[in-house]
Amino acid sequence: MPLSPPKEPLRLTSLTDQLVATVRAAIVTGELEPGEALREAELADTLGVSRTPVRQVLQQLAGIGLVRIDVGRRYTVAPVDPERLQQIVVVLAELFGLATRLAAPNLTDEDRDWVAQAGRAARTADPFVGPGFFDLVLARCDNPVLVESIDRYRVHVTRLRTLVGGAPEMESRRMATILAELHRRDGDALALLARDVFLEHGTELVATVAAQAGTLSS
Repeated sequence: MPLSPPKEPLRLTSLTDQLVATVRAAIVTGELEPGEALREAELADTLGVSRTPVRQVLQQLAGIGLVRIDVGRRYTVAPVDPERLQQIVVVLAELFGLATRLAAPNLTDEDRDWVAQAGRAARTADPFVGPGFFDLVLARCDNPVLVESIDRYRVHVTRLRTLVGGAPEMESRRMATILAELHRRDGDALALLARDVFLEHGTELVATVAAQAGTLSS
């Protein structure tokens, strides 16, 4: 499936970052499918740039495992590798646990009220789609290096959800357990819970994708 042209013209400032975001989003959403060939000339024409920045973008995305570089500098969208994805999930779960422990003292009453509202929504709408809790944790952990480390690999979990078919971030019961611990204001307990919730959910996603490996892999 060819990459669609960007909806808005790319600005000259931070061009590489914009190109990376554009191609990354196409991979994560499935517009560019696992195993699909990525041809520099075609991408350059679609994005309206020369082949040099496209090559830089593909190399950056290869660095985080979204693009594979084959012999002869041929690029393809990285295939689904359940074993590696599970390893990523395990690492991210630990990092999110750390981020939650650091964020806990910084959570305001407004933050807690917001999470409570999300919890009430979870009880009335099944399933609950709630990436907001982990986004809140990243916003409050006050550690840019940790946030950068998480963002580097979190994209793989987002890709997993797309491949599974829009699976929710958390079920209502998972949100309920986080809410209960949140109101206790025990940062260590909340960190352990956040880690376990992310690990459980990520493992379920990997298992689902592994079961579909025959149609998703190349």
